[in-house]
Amino acid sequence: RSSQCDPFVCLFVGRLHKDKDLPTLLRALDHVRRTLRERSVQLLIVGDGSERESLEEMVRRLGLSENVTFLGAQLDPAPFLERANAFVMSSVTEGVPLALLEAMAFGLPCISTAVGGIPDVLCGGRGVLVPARDHISLARAIEEIARSDELASSVAKSARKAIELEYS
Repeated sequence: RSSQCDPFVCLFVGRLHKDKDLPTLLRALDHVRRTLRERSVQLLIVGDGSERESLEEMVRRLGLSENVTFLGAQLDPAPFLERANAFVMSSVTEGVPLALLEAMAFGLPCISTAVGGIPDVLCGGRGVLVPARDHISLARAIEEIARSDELASSVAKSARKAIELEYS
């Protein structure tokens, strides 16, 4: 999808709400930015909600303005799925998120917290699961996918196959 010189683009799609725990994702991105020396990292945030102002302030405070783009609510996430290298969720509570299923169907490797129905969806190598509220584990998962095209491809293929078999 891209070369190692291109930025590694993470995508979040969802409401900007405390249940999505985007502060953990932003702290993880800050960590990745400092440790992934061979490649820059970007985060596209598609969605809107009550937490937007505080999240924008956190981005400024962490010095992530060059790395994070707030895109607001979008009717069609496809153009952003096309630009992304990975889909990332940091929720503390969740059912089975439609955005996650769409990212899997699109063939993106997915990294998510192991909450709600997500572990059932991403089991068996279909994604990378991390504990909720653990920005270091989330950062390490992003770095692992960014550094290994083989892993990213394997996870994405397993996810896509699962969507075709179980969720079509």
